[in-house]
Amino acid sequence: MADRTKSLRWSSVVLGAFCIVGIPSACDFGGDNASGAAANGLPNADAGSLAPSVDLPCKLTSDCSSNTICHYANASEPMGVCTLPSGDCTGPADAVELTGSCYFGARCELQAPGAGHCVFTPASHAVFPSASTGIPLDSPTDSTSLTSVDGFSLQWEPPTGQPAGAVTVAVITDAIPVLDPGTNEINNPSAVRWIWSSSDPGGAVQQGSVAIQYGARGLTPTGELSPTRWGTDSLPDGVYWWFVYEIVNGNVSLSSVIQRFRVGTDQNPAHTCDATHGASDCVEAGYAPETAACVNRQCMQRCASNLDCPAVGSHCDFSVVIQEGSNGQDRHSGFCQATSAM
Repeated sequence: MADRTKSLRWSSVVLGAFCIVGIPSACDFGGDNASGAAANGLPNADAGSLAPSVDLPCKLTSDCSSNTICHYANASEPMGVCTLPSGDCTGPADAVELTGSCYFGARCELQAPGAGHCVFTPASHAVFPSASTGIPLDSPTDSTSLTSVDGFSLQWEPPTGQPAGAVTVAVITDAIPVLDPGTNEINNPSAVRWIWSSSDPGGAVQQGSVAIQYGARGLTPTGELSPTRWGTDSLPDGVYWWFVYEIVNGNVSLSSVIQRFRVGTDQNPAHTCDATHGASDCVEAGYAPETAACVNRQCMQRCASNLDCPAVGSHCDFSVVIQEGSNGQDRHSGFCQATSAM
């Protein structure tokens, strides 16, 4: 057990997982654009009396109200039309400004060939770039509906043909880990909320699945698995990321991508913002500033479809129109709203 424990230490091998998801460009949704997105992505807007500009002619998205896009039926048209997006898409072409169907900065996440949804949420990235991404993750995902009283398990497709002695490790973090490029070590090891190893399973488990209760409560200051078990079968409300990797002879041989999921709703109606900081008051763990907005001193989460919103009791509302901020540059988007408010 001692040798295997050392192989699980949060060393340079393990910390290499975060060189993709930890760098700013990995989670950036895009910079300045024709729609007039603020350079810092931090709008400070108030709800306004602006009427939606649906069906009005436009040349740029900035000609349209904040909840619409300027859409050209084809690139040869002299003018576009301000249009409410549906949130649906058929492929990457729908993420192209002016000719696509998504808000600028969103991407098309396909659920089936030719059928998907526009999302601001970043795509899943490889955890260990140097290892083969041969461990598909099944559940939970961004669309999984979980509450803080729901028991659940992490489920993945276990690789076949692994040599004897291979150790599987599953990790849940509550923030995107930040890698120090100088030391190749994580700057925020406290982000590791939960961790499990097949060399120390903590209870009865099935191949490719582990119940939350069997994991350890993060890492010790020396980078080893905490001796304290999680002990319950659920997680508190919040946003999390999880991934799985396998270690053979002290090295990572296979890994998964990193997958975000939510428990409950991460929208806090009591979370307010002020005119000085704007949306920077609203950015929760792992969210890029472009996905938050300060509207009437209330934090609101931007969305391009329902997939951007918490799966529990929330939807993407395209009807909200906000006035331009003091810098005259606001990102166009919908906003996540409580389903009960429909």
